[in-house]
Amino acid sequence: MKDFWVSISALENAYGKDGKSGCVRRWWFDKICKLPQPARPATIFGDVFHAVMARFYLADDRGLNVAGKPVDLYPAGWKSVKSKFSKTEEVIGEISDLDETLIRTLVDKAIADGYMIREHGRKVECKRTRTLYTDPITGQKMTWIGYIDLETVRSVEDHKTSKSTKYIVSAKKLKKNVQMMMYAYDKYERGHFDDLWLKHNNYIKDYGDPQVIQRLAEVSKEYVYNYYNTILLPRFRDMLRYSQKYPQTEVERWRDLPPPNNSERECNYHYGHSCPFIGICTGQCDVALYRAKYDSIRKAGNNMSMIEEIKARNAKAMAATTGVTPLPVATTPPQNNPMDILKKIQTQKVVAPAPAPADDRPKAPWHFPGCIACSDNPYGGFNSKGSACEICDAQSEQHGQLKSTDYTWDYDEENNLVFTPVPGATPTFPEKAVQETPVGEKSKKVKTRKARTKKQKDTQAQEAPATIPAPTAGGFKLLIGCTFFKANSVVPVTADDVLAEALRAVEIASGKKVTEIEHFALLQGIDAQIPEIAQALSLSGAWVVSFQPTKGTALDRLVDGLRQYADMVIVNIGM
Repeated sequence: MKDFWVSISALENAYGKDGKSGCVRRWWFDKICKLPQPARPATIFGDVFHAVMARFYLADDRGLNVAGKPVDLYPAGWKSVKSKFSKTEEVIGEISDLDETLIRTLVDKAIADGYMIREHGRKVECKRTRTLYTDPITGQKMTWIGYIDLETVRSVEDHKTSKSTKYIVSAKKLKKNVQMMMYAYDKYERGHFDDLWLKHNNYIKDYGDPQVIQRLAEVSKEYVYNYYNTILLPRFRDMLRYSQKYPQTEVERWRDLPPPNNSERECNYHYGHSCPFIGICTGQCDVALYRAKYDSIRKAGNNMSMIEEIKARNAKAMAATTGVTPLPVATTPPQNNPMDILKKIQTQKVVAPAPAPADDRPKAPWHFPGCIACSDNPYGGFNSKGSACEICDAQSEQHGQLKSTDYTWDYDEENNLVFTPVPGATPTFPEKAVQETPVGEKSKKVKTRKARTKKQKDTQAQEAPATIPAPTAGGFKLLIGCTFFKANSVVPVTADDVLAEALRAVEIASGKKVTEIEHFALLQGIDAQIPEIAQALSLSGAWVVSFQPTKGTALDRLVDGLRQYADMVIVNIGM
């Protein structure tokens, strides 16, 4: 009988990074049933960054390569990532010039701060395999395979690239991290006897403030073996048992496997996306329909639009339940059909900016048109605290215009702000002067910022419906921060997929990559797509699922725009 191979990534998929969350069904669909999944962009940045790390540590203690010359961390072609499975070394991606600068900055900072040190006896990109368990009945062996980024005499280390410091694992959680604890167990099994350091070297991909932060925790052999015997080994044994009891041929028995402890998180926040198998678990399609979807896409060369796929899948599901054979869905919709989102993306040359509502607010001279950071404030160019808007400042500087620090301002006799250019000045938002009132007369109350903001929002709310066309068909539902378990034969659509098509349209219209488009121009391009996307979703009666987006992002702009068109919006009460 063949060995049952397991990895840390598989364990994390089934039981989470702490060994207590995750989703067994998702791991089983992926690794045992081998169901196809949507293609995700390769982690080009992480692959390039790890290659630079490897070149640094593979040099000798003096920093020399095998030829006796100083190692070159950035040789010709270092920005590209080649396919690991192609004999022709096909390039599958390349980082941008901005990412190149970021990587060089992070590496220089790590070396200067003493995080990157070539310790004697180190091992780089270590491949480890170990037989963990042999089934006493079947004799099947369970073998673990793993790759350790860096191993020294007294530590095991892993390089992490993150978009924000909020993703950094604390030192306390590091001692409960299944990946690092498995690496520690393997090192002890190879003869290490002293206490061991677990290290996460975190490299923050913040273009404005790149940081290198190290988290480390010291563990003993007794602690590691106790964690292995109580957490890791039982989980690995369960995975072996599931693979034996529910082999690939038993795929229709997926309901017998345990669901996740936290379905809201695991179904909607799987690496920032909805779980690819959410349609099966929520009863929207069976496994056969799921496979047929990807088979049809592969055979057709993925020429169908997203809405066409939804309609085709819904039609098949309806036929299976009602016995009525629907009319075939045309793969080439009529010309100028607003539902053909993918065709529009492929042929559109110009994206007309969405008509922006009239902005009658008073504005500071450094205010940047379209800034969403200060859009809710009564005075453009200032934030809610009364300080100059940093986003407007950054955009003004980028476009060669004066910033807030180049002005001073004060109130005139009519309480209007007057701005005076004074290069080099650092202004602060002044308090309004107290006007003297004759005795016996009531002073006029000054409207508060909150009241003015509410009035402005009310005005915008009254104007908004005039720009929103009524749905042309059954309408669509928008779920934010939640999912559903039963909705007849409807197949859910993720907001990420809708956003991906809108971004491709903006790229084609501008002739630039998304990473090269100025942020506010990108948001305006997305605004231009929303009306047609909403009409397409309405005609298909789709359910659009989105996790709670971060304020100010492209996804936030898309979801906020779709909320105006959806005939039903369901938001998690915890959001």
